[in-house]
Amino acid sequence: MSEDETAQKFKVLMEVAGGIVPKYADQSELVGKLLDQALADIIQLMNKNQAYGSSWKRRGGVGAFMMAARKWDRLEEIMKGVGYDVFVSDVKDIGGETVRDQVGDLRRYLMLIETELKG
Repeated sequence: MSEDETAQKFKVLMEVAGGIVPKYADQSELVGKLLDQALADIIQLMNKNQAYGSSWKRRGGVGAFMMAARKWDRLEEIMKGVGYDVFVSDVKDIGGETVRDQVGDLRRYLMLIETELKG
């Protein structure tokens, strides 16, 4: 995809976001948070793609599944220690990553997988 196409998609996304907010005015805080998170995820994925390319799918579908499974396993290990209370986001694992870090990484991996599935 060219830079112009990417810029156009961002423009459309922002226009759609502008149309969503009035429709869900009673949920505007949630809509705003979701849009912020989605854009942050897109930017992070673009930065990682620039640095690593498509290495996440180098080992095919099984490798991509295992990558996501590993993140889930790490999240589950952290959760065991806090009675599976996922809202305790400041708890860190041995590597110093938080619940929020693990959830974000898993979400972005799943976004990559779903995008690949769409073709």
